Amino acid sequence: AWRDEDILTFAEVIRLVQDARARTGRDIGLIPELKNPSYFATIGLPMVEPLLRDLAVFGGGPVIIQSFEV
Repeated sequence: AWRDEDILTFAEVIRLVQDARARTGRDIGLIPELKNPSYFATIGLPMVEPLLRDLAVFGGGPVIIQSFEV
């Protein structure tokens, strides 16, 4: 169970969406946003590979990836 002050991981958000799909029967998608993935990779916080890994377990549905990469 999550509390209001918790910050969810992307994997947890995916689980919430999967649960909502199962409950409602609706096709619910995701719109993750990567601000500047090349910058974060240079400071040791890679984003692209973990995002793709998490999306591999998403199980379909619409996904739009937003990015502010140059």
